[in-house]
Amino acid sequence: MGMGYGANFVDTVTEEFVEEVAGAELENFKQALENIEVEISTFAQEAEFDQDEYGDEVDQSYDALVKKFEAVTGLGLDIGYHNQEDEGDRYDDIDGVYWSVGGVYQPTDAGLKYGAKISRAFFVNFG
Repeated sequence: MGMGYGANFVDTVTEEFVEEVAGAELENFKQALENIEVEISTFAQEAEFDQDEYGDEVDQSYDALVKKFEAVTGLGLDIGYHNQEDEGDRYDDIDGVYWSVGGVYQPTDAGLKYGAKISRAFFVNFG
């Protein structure tokens, strides 16, 4: 099987905004990671696969952060990680830990009506 680039996109917010919205919860989450000597970048790299390995304190503090952020903003929140050098390209907008948000877009009436016929496609160019 060949290897190649695949396109991705993510809607992000800064950690400063996360702190503005849910500062106490963010601090509790970071403290829970510090208590088990895990860097936030390590958690972010592994969170999409298995965040349960970090124990109840980390799980509960992360869940509290996500819930608080959503309660205040109406947006979903997730942590992620992208390594430009190993997995991407020098032109990528993201390198390292990022905070992604969901619930950003609302389809138009036409988009809802024909939603089953519409699919989002991604591609990359080399040039």
